Amino acid sequence: MTISVPTGSPVRSRHAGFYAALLALLVMTAGPAGAQDKDPVVAKVNGIEIHQSDLAVAEDEAGQIPPMSPEAKQDYLVQFVADMILVSKAADDKKLGDGPEFKRKVEFARKKLLMENLLQSVGKEALTDEAMHKVYDEAVKQIGEEKEVHARHILFRAQAGEDKAGKEADNRPAEEGRRFRQGGRRSH
Repeated sequence: MTISVPTGSPVRSRHAGFYAALLALLVMTAGPAGAQDKDPVVAKVNGIEIHQSDLAVAEDEAGQIPPMSPEAKQDYLVQFVADMILVSKAADDKKLGDGPEFKRKVEFARKKLLMENLLQSVGKEALTDEAMHKVYDEAVKQIGEEKEVHARHILFRAQAGEDKAGKEADNRPAEEGRRFRQGGRRSH
């Protein structure tokens, strides 16, 4: 086993048991070979190159990563991917990826990723300024002509001689009055 990191810093094994599916995900998301200038190699594990884009995918998949410096984070992610490569290689040697159950799970993960990518793409398209203006204009048309009322004072009806309602109104916080003026409702 050889692990080499271009920066010269040693990578120590801290993790074990990562999923081979994550390795498959890294392989599926790898870009064309000509894009290496924009996607530098950050480490090699048994001859397999780990690119910066692989670390970005690993960060998304790793879940909550404790706060750390950018250098420590990169080392952590390189180790994460290196361990994943080594463990998945051991799983491949045992032919664990050849079974029908594993193949079903890989296909399921593929479909899930495709679905997520499509939904993200559609979501991004829906958030353009033009699309937002269109939704706003349609909403304004549906509202139609409503009269707007501006109230400066809110009066409460109370029985003659009953000071309780007036004291309650005076004791209400100013914030509640602002909230009411902004469209909220007060109930009594």
